[in-house]
Amino acid sequence: MCSICSCEDCWASITIWHSILAILFSETGLLPVRYRRLQLTLSYLKYLILVPRHQYASAAFRHSCALYNNCSSCWIGDVIHTLENLPIPVHVTLQGLLHTKSVDAMIEQVAESWESSLQMFMQDATRTLVLRKRVEYDSKGVMREYRLWAYRSYLDLIRVPTHRKAYFRFVTSNHHFAIELL
Repeated sequence: MCSICSCEDCWASITIWHSILAILFSETGLLPVRYRRLQLTLSYLKYLILVPRHQYASAAFRHSCALYNNCSSCWIGDVIHTLENLPIPVHVTLQGLLHTKSVDAMIEQVAESWESSLQMFMQDATRTLVLRKRVEYDSKGVMREYRLWAYRSYLDLIRVPTHRKAYFRFVTSNHHFAIELL
């Protein structure tokens, strides 16, 4: 079991983009837990790179790097394994994890990996037809650029939870008249 994403083989058997959850995340603008944990882990890695060498955290990090070089199981190996087993992999080497600038780039690549896998799902799924053709407007009524992954204003406008659920089911074709049922 991986220590980063707390799942068996880094979700090798379960993929988020084959689920209605992907649409839920695209509508709320939130990252799935797997990707958010990776970003937090990489932020902690940045801290470990910058911590003075005389502190225990730095010693533990250097020890983890040494274990990885000896092909032993370690925290840094879990990070690399998890990054490479994302649906859209983030390729990394140990040398890439030793510099804060490259770690910052990896944090962005994790978000891009999520967006790419979400984009693939949205293009391939039949139930996302309404979402693909959507036009959005800002608070002044001006049409704005469509963003695949953002908090949607209708979540604030529709106050009654059952109405919000009904609207979400309509938008995602998750109802009795759904495209997939025909």
